[in-house]
Amino acid sequence: MTEYLDCYPGYIQLEKFLRCVLRILKFSFLPRKIFRDSGKLIIPAYHLYFAISIIAAAFYAEKDIAQWCLVVAELTGFLQLMTKFVLLIAQEDDLNQLFLWIRQLHLEHEVEAITISARKHLKSAQFFTKMVLKLFFPAGLTAGLGFCFYLISTNSVLFAIPGLPGIKNDSLIYHHVNQFLTVCPSGVLLITYDSFFITIGIYFVAVLSIFRDVIKCLDNSNLNNNKILKVYYLYHCDILAKFHLFNKVFCHILSAQAMSNTAYIFIMFYLVVTTGSFVLFPVVLIFYILFAVLCIFGEVIFSKSEMFFADWYLTNWYEFRTDDQKFLLMMLHATRKPIGIKVARIYDINSILLLDVTKMAFSFCTILYTLK
Repeated sequence: MTEYLDCYPGYIQLEKFLRCVLRILKFSFLPRKIFRDSGKLIIPAYHLYFAISIIAAAFYAEKDIAQWCLVVAELTGFLQLMTKFVLLIAQEDDLNQLFLWIRQLHLEHEVEAITISARKHLKSAQFFTKMVLKLFFPAGLTAGLGFCFYLISTNSVLFAIPGLPGIKNDSLIYHHVNQFLTVCPSGVLLITYDSFFITIGIYFVAVLSIFRDVIKCLDNSNLNNNKILKVYYLYHCDILAKFHLFNKVFCHILSAQAMSNTAYIFIMFYLVVTTGSFVLFPVVLIFYILFAVLCIFGEVIFSKSEMFFADWYLTNWYEFRTDDQKFLLMMLHATRKPIGIKVARIYDINSILLLDVTKMAFSFCTILYTLK
């Protein structure tokens, strides 16, 4: 009988939630005869309406520099939303492979050290994932509501109803209702798309922590080292293969998020400083946190994988048999190069990128504020 860790049922609930989200995004939870195969076009059509509303509002009324900045910021948000949806749906099969891999991590392993470490780190990953998702979904809705309140309080129309006659004082109520129905769901959808990356990313960090733990157990193991080294080698190969699959699914999504979030942060920082409207602060905060989570994840992945080489070297390799030392030398060669994620496969996503973007955003705000 296959034995699973005690945290396995909790992960299954989390996976069911994400699979349910995918079905909702494709509208496949409804009977097939209602939408047939066109259900997956509903959300892209909604995002397209998001962009059309912005363009319509841009032609309806004269705008100052702050409003034009908002137009550019929201158009970058539209590109991020559309990119995430299209890539997630297009790579659903690869997502399923990652879900199945995480399931297999919850199996009790023949090497006790792996089972003990997996029980600890996977349970922590499950708790942390649920906590982050519970915080992020209300935060996305709050950011959307705050942005709507800003538009209403300043009597601004950023999302106009296409085809409605020019913006007049007596017709603004319809545009404000349209803005509410456009912005708030978009904030929730943004967090929905990121929930896949957040969940799988946290579990991937847990796997790296498991591998580091079991390397250190070699010093105290009484088992046949050659057998354990082969198991660890296969475990490491599995990590590399799944990280390649992770990159395949999320590389372009994370690149789009990094670039659009950077532009959004620049513009919204400027608006908060120049307008003094702290109603926009939740919007700035949620985008900055999402960008920070991405950068911190990249930093953690790089730093943990970078330590593999040192962890192998710090074992009591000098007490191993000659054959085991040769095998360990092969493992040292395999772990000499850390893994990481990059923007457009060029720039490393790490804490340095977060600091650079933060400093550039403040510098950008300062320059524009002095030229105002």
